[in-house]
Amino acid sequence: ELSTVYELLNRSLAVANELGHNDVVIMLDQAIYAKGQEIVCKHPNEFSRVVLRMGEFHILCTFLAVIGKRFMDAGLRDIMVESGLVGPSAVGAVLAGKHYNRAIRSHKV
Repeated sequence: ELSTVYELLNRSLAVANELGHNDVVIMLDQAIYAKGQEIVCKHPNEFSRVVLRMGEFHILCTFLAVIGKRFMDAGLRDIMVESGLVGPSAVGAVLAGKHYNRAIRSHKV
């Protein structure tokens, strides 16, 4: 919920003020990151010292989804299924970056 993320940003700024820090770097998962960015964009003056970062795991999942989307129609889906790397029912989730372990194994090959 936006109010919870808003409170998180405010508390983070309060802690930074107590510690005497100028900026606040906050790492969030993908869903909360999107809500945080929405709040920061709506209140740029209030949260000008806040830097939001998406966690590395979610960045990697997004990167895998980009690769899957880019090369799915170029035959990547068929190669994964026909080689036996991924089953036909799971290949869509692998290419969307949802099945992390399967996606990493498939892209390494």
